[in-house]
Amino acid sequence: MRTHFDLDDAVAAAWRSFRIDLADRLALLERDDTILVAQSTVEFPEGPHGAIRFSVTGSRRVRATVVASDLHPTEACRLDQVAVLGELGWRQLRSGSFVLESGRRGVDGLAVAVESTLRRVWEVLDPSFLAAPGAVAAAPPLEPDIPIGVVPTDQTHLRHLVVEAIERITGTEINVDSDGDIRIPGAISSWIRIAADTPAIEMVACIVERVADRDAAGPYLAAHVTSAGTVGMLLADDRVFATMTLEASVFHERNLSSTLAAWLDFLTDDAPEIRSALTDRRPPADTDDVDAEALPEALMTLIQLDQDGPLTPAEVAQICGHHRGDILEFMRLCTLEEISWGQHADAADESGDGEEAAACRHEQHAWAETVTVLRQALRWVVLPPTRPSGERRPTAH
Repeated sequence: MRTHFDLDDAVAAAWRSFRIDLADRLALLERDDTILVAQSTVEFPEGPHGAIRFSVTGSRRVRATVVASDLHPTEACRLDQVAVLGELGWRQLRSGSFVLESGRRGVDGLAVAVESTLRRVWEVLDPSFLAAPGAVAAAPPLEPDIPIGVVPTDQTHLRHLVVEAIERITGTEINVDSDGDIRIPGAISSWIRIAADTPAIEMVACIVERVADRDAAGPYLAAHVTSAGTVGMLLADDRVFATMTLEASVFHERNLSSTLAAWLDFLTDDAPEIRSALTDRRPPADTDDVDAEALPEALMTLIQLDQDGPLTPAEVAQICGHHRGDILEFMRLCTLEEISWGQHADAADESGDGEEAAACRHEQHAWAETVTVLRQALRWVVLPPTRPSGERRPTAH
């Protein structure tokens, strides 16, 4: 039986207790709360010290943040620390800060990553060298923050404000599609767009692809009360769209954050119930991989002509006969293809076939681009641009 004191065992036990304590605290962290893990300044009072701040994002993920000023001031040492952060999975934002996130179920893994960061980036030998030995220090109270609003000058300026805010909220770089919309991934995809004729931010999602009974869908939507009372419902053809609008004549990031949180709550809590109640359960034709030979002639024409160069929304609308119903159906078929290729790519990744996965991702991206082109054409058909007097407007069926 071993009775002598083993330093390595003691240090391992201390870090294990640290991880358990940190994970427990992160699991209970609320949106407006923060936690700070920091090196003690007793041993080395001068210079920057390691510090990791924890918060909850608007999408309810737990985020750890390292600010650049807490890294070593010497360029060579700082670059080494940045390299280690990248190796451990930290992402650098445009502000210079580094973030690492996880869902609530992944806080144990996040705690492990934090331990590795403390030990490898700042060479913390033992949790006793942290500001609060054996525990996680709560962040000091901050002075009240007075939010400052920004008056957007135009659509482009407002879109820029929205993109910057969402990047800060989510900790990820945001891509704006060619239509000027921002896609929000999730079980039910949605988009953020800037209103055309008023300073407002709109969130849109198709929550039902095909309703079972149009006559019953209208009364159901009128009577259905969601947890987010500002969500609007629109029955268009056989689809149900949900919308939420944030007035933004004066833009406040906090208003966007709270509205986005309410929107995501709706998509998580209410939209699945609406989808389940209204969706047509009859199995459609094969929805795994749409047979190219079975694609509508107009869609096949669009795919072939698009290979010669980008088509304008007016050209796509003309190919589709200015028929709103056909465009929506083409979008559905292309979305099915996009999802299918994404599933194939995931399967290839899991099997270790990187080349196959890359090829599938390429196909997935191509179908996603086709959906974007069709959505632009749909907007052109439903909300056509102003035409010179005397020019005939295409009829939207």
